Amino acid sequence: MSAYYTMTIVLCLLSMLIMMLVVWSGDAISSLVRHRFIILFGVVALAAVAEWGGVQLEGTGSSTVLVHGLIKATELSCVPMLGPLAAGILGSGTKASKARMRAVCLALAANAALEFLSVPFGLTFVVDAQSVYSHAGFYWVYELACLASMAYLVVASAKVSTMYQGCDNNLLLFIMVLILVGLGAQTLDSSVRVDWICLPMAAMLFYIYYVNIILETDSLTMLLNRRSYDSTITQTDEPLALLIFDVDNFKRINDDYGHAVGDDCLRQVGSLLRGAYAEHGRCYRIGGDEFCVVMRHDLDKVDALSSTFFNSLTDVRKDKDWMPWVSMGKCDYDPATDDIATVIEQADRMMYRFKARYNESLR
Repeated sequence: MSAYYTMTIVLCLLSMLIMMLVVWSGDAISSLVRHRFIILFGVVALAAVAEWGGVQLEGTGSSTVLVHGLIKATELSCVPMLGPLAAGILGSGTKASKARMRAVCLALAANAALEFLSVPFGLTFVVDAQSVYSHAGFYWVYELACLASMAYLVVASAKVSTMYQGCDNNLLLFIMVLILVGLGAQTLDSSVRVDWICLPMAAMLFYIYYVNIILETDSLTMLLNRRSYDSTITQTDEPLALLIFDVDNFKRINDDYGHAVGDDCLRQVGSLLRGAYAEHGRCYRIGGDEFCVVMRHDLDKVDALSSTFFNSLTDVRKDKDWMPWVSMGKCDYDPATDDIATVIEQADRMMYRFKARYNESLR
């Protein structure tokens, strides 16, 4: 068991080192997120080494008591950090995230202080005169910190899933199940040391999940992008409503007000589309000023949802008189009778008729 366990830790360290190199050399994600992933992988590696060190020092006599205690304090400080570190990656950059993370950092610092105070005072754990480790009266604080860490990650993941319209939800669910199975097995039988197999695997899958989100998301509007749209359209096999949107006279916005205002316009349109349709379908930015909504459910509500969108756009135009109108075309698709390319063309033609009527009304 000792050789097997040691090899498990070695593989954990190698996998985390490889992931650090992958993250550092890649450019798909921002510099801030790259650094946070490297910290996440580093903490996983440090916690694994600390647990291994504690196992090696178990029962080795009085000369190792202090070192054993410091190693266990390091391990028990690191493990609750993993959930907030992952959650911080998902919510990086937002003001709300920064405020929450400050509070979480204080809680993690308090837990770390408690763990290191346990070395001399035996609060959450005790390492006795023979260097044998055991739990102490306040060990429940550490367990609570671990549960809170996982809960924090689950809540953050749910919010991000909503923001990204459920992109890769299944992978995120599998990651959570993997962590729970691994930690649950070790909790039921401490001799089954599988946590440092499951946690590195979960960390690597989490990186894949995050990169997949980035690859399928338009960075300006935070809607799904053309890549995701093409994948959805070419693989669809169920009835749906296809709504095509185009911002009228968008070039004039850029020419008259500048590209910063143009970007604000696109972000605003994306936000209004998400607010009106996201609960019933998926919203995409498919071109410079072109958007699309694919609705698979509640097809009878398309007209009501479209009214909501255009009413919201009218409200925005009251405060931002430069905000342009948006033209829309719609067509239903039935895989039993329709060709998706023809349906897209029909929706496009309807959108241009809509645009022509609006432009005619302005003359």
